Amino acid sequence: MIYPDGDVYFGQWSQGKKQGTGQYTWSCNESTYTGDFVADKKQGKGKFFYKDGRIFDGDWHNDNMHGKGVWITKGCVVQTGEWIDGKKV
Repeated sequence: MIYPDGDVYFGQWSQGKKQGTGQYTWSCNESTYTGDFVADKKQGKGKFFYKDGRIFDGDWHNDNMHGKGVWITKGCVVQTGEWIDGKKV
């Protein structure tokens, strides 16, 4: 699916929503999420790749980093631990 703003989604669908495994790329900042989707939201296991090389690899819930995860910057692990609603705890 190519959206009018240039964003691209390649993956599984259910009832017109992103559902299952897929990859979403934002055209405005060239960031990419690869992982699980539930009802159009990042949910389950996934990796978020930022244009500047940072990566978050971990659990997602309701479009937020939520659960166990790892922040990686230019190949180096920066933080590991738990996130709740997108914030490190």
